[in-house]
Amino acid sequence: MRRRRIGLLPALLIFSACASAELAAPPPPARPALRRLEPGTFLLARTGDGSAPAVLFEHWRHRSRYTCRLCHVDIGFALARGATGVSAETIASGHHCGACHNGRPRARDRVAFAACDEGPVEGDCLRCHAGEGLGSGDGLERHARDYDAFARGLPRTPSGQPDWARAEAERRLSLLDFAEGAAPVGARLKMERDVAFELDRAGGIVFSHARHARWSGCELCHPQIFTTRAKATLGFRMRRIMAGDQCGACHGKVAFDLGECGLCHTEPRDG
Repeated sequence: MRRRRIGLLPALLIFSACASAELAAPPPPARPALRRLEPGTFLLARTGDGSAPAVLFEHWRHRSRYTCRLCHVDIGFALARGATGVSAETIASGHHCGACHNGRPRARDRVAFAACDEGPVEGDCLRCHAGEGLGSGDGLERHARDYDAFARGLPRTPSGQPDWARAEAERRLSLLDFAEGAAPVGARLKMERDVAFELDRAGGIVFSHARHARWSGCELCHPQIFTTRAKATLGFRMRRIMAGDQCGACHGKVAFDLGECGLCHTEPRDG
């Protein structure tokens, strides 16, 4: 059987028609873009039947009131995104967000609004379910306005992000280390011993145990990220940190970005 050959001109006409049809097709609906405001802010994907908008978690709002340790140690939120297993069921049973968001008075007589139930998504539900969904993206706009108003009066790092350590040192922020019913009330953890790292090219580092212990406790770093024995952490290298290991377990995700070199490398370089 002889095969029919398609000439060059007809082939070009067919290709052109297909390309025109593809270009004319309407683009897929755009997903609301969440601008980079502060590390840790993200959308929790919708589950179930998809009728509820995605949850917009505002890390900066919680970070401005409570220490890291309260949520990531006492309540049990993992540092890695997607590793906690939070769901509407766990929240309703008093775990995760539900450990605080239950409508009862908390520290400093603040009342954390109650997490929504199985009813319609309305009222206070939209304070969290503020991401994509309902068609408008109003929650993302509200988030941007609230964040800008909050961050306007804070000291800034060289890259323009809030300088949380300086804000607390200047008493612009006063962080709580407990929430009634969600965490035990105990004495503030004290760890004054700092650790100096001498580096030739990048400038030395003085690691503040006091600052990290006050915010994160011991459990957040030891022993999973760093061993508790002196000089026993092997392979302490910047490439490992950039890959999300060691200091990179927090920095670049929920703590200041790794590009803020001068916030750690505070000692002068040799030569």
